[in-house]
Order: sequence, then C-alpha cells, then structure tokens
Amino acid sequence: LVQSRVRNAGQYIRVGIKLRANPSNASTLTNMAVIMAVPPSMNGDTVKLSKKGAVWDSLKRIIVWPVQPIKNGESEEVQAQFEFEEYGGGGGGGEGNRDIP
Repeated sequence: LVQSRVRNAGQYIRVGIKLRANPSNASTLTNMAVIMAVPPSMNGDTVKLSKKGAVWDSLKRIIVWPVQPIKNGESEEVQAQFEFEEYGGGGGGGEGNRDIP
C-alpha cells in the first residue's frame, strides 16, 4: 500500500509518502526505494528531508530515498518540504494552510 499527502503551508509545500507491507505477505519487502519527481515550481535546493540517506538530484529534479526492509504489516514514512520557486505570485501558494486533493 502506498499513500501520499501534499500540504500547502504558505510558501512551503510538504509531501509525505507512506509505504505499508500487506500483513498477509509471505515475506519481508526488500530492495526498495522511493523516487519522487520535483516540479520546476519547487526550489529543490531548499528541500528538507525526514530521513537520512535520501539524495536530491538537481539535474534530474528527483529525490531518491532508500527504504529499509519492511516486515509484514509494518510501515515506513518519508517526508520532504520545499519552498515555492516564486512565492507570492500566481502559482505559488499564499492560500494559507490547506490540504491539496
């Protein structure tokens, strides 16, 4: 199971991704990574990451998180926070704190 949540917090965007292993799996989930593309409207150089070991690739505009093995029924969560490239203008936020569908 993969769940994601994006939250607009003024000049910042927060992204959370949660992975959960099915309790009925026969074995532990291994050899995984979370790869997230970062749109041009986000300033990737300002990224703050929740887990050590994650890598920001400015050329490809992606973040890669290596994921430790997840046992049946357990979960792993990663988060990132970015600044808008151009805060205060048209596509950049300023709408206050609200969830983005």
